[in-house]
Amino acid sequence: MLEEDRNWSGTSSLSDATSHEDLLQALGTCIRQSNDSTGSKIEIPDDFEPLTVLWEGGQGIVRLGFQKSLNREVALKSPKSGTADAFIREGEILGLLEHPNIVPAYQLVVQNGQPMLAMKLLKGKGWNEVLREDRRSEGFELGGHLARHLPILMSLCNAVSFAHSRGIAHCDLKPANVKLGEFEEVSLLDWGLAFNFGEGEKPHVPGGTHEYMAPEQRVHGQNVGAHTDVYQL
Repeated sequence: MLEEDRNWSGTSSLSDATSHEDLLQALGTCIRQSNDSTGSKIEIPDDFEPLTVLWEGGQGIVRLGFQKSLNREVALKSPKSGTADAFIREGEILGLLEHPNIVPAYQLVVQNGQPMLAMKLLKGKGWNEVLREDRRSEGFELGGHLARHLPILMSLCNAVSFAHSRGIAHCDLKPANVKLGEFEEVSLLDWGLAFNFGEGEKPHVPGGTHEYMAPEQRVHGQNVGAHTDVYQL
């Protein structure tokens, strides 16, 4: 990225911020300037084009997007109102985790006053869908079922082990958060509840998915850590 593309009308850019607090301050400055009644605007390249909604949850929306500079489709995640802090933290955590089985983040940007996290667009099915289809298929056989799905579980374990080596706990492991690509790629998604226990950080939002929650998650998120992921696995 060119130097002039990283400077937004003299304000600090997200790429220049050195801490979570700096990111929040830069994000707030960018959004305030984009809404400035005097007409000042943030001068950044309009590189990402949001398209159709792919998924919507309690804290964010994921859209199909297009990155013009590289002529490719991407996934664009944006926060819902009041969740910008956790949203930026998710992007920051993904930036620490470069692993074949973890969805990669491309860039955290503010475009037209809207913060967005650009990520690799994963095509395929959720592991939960594949498990359900296999159970319903004719000629279902346990041995073949295990032979197909144990390698997926092993890839998931590798991703989680790598995250733990970087001090990161996912805290919401479930088949619906695992994407199986068209060529059997395995990718762990949705790091919105993740936190950096290696830096002594506490979970930001106690919670998870009820069916997979560890006991400690049910008590106001106390004592959550790497062992929580092990329980969910």
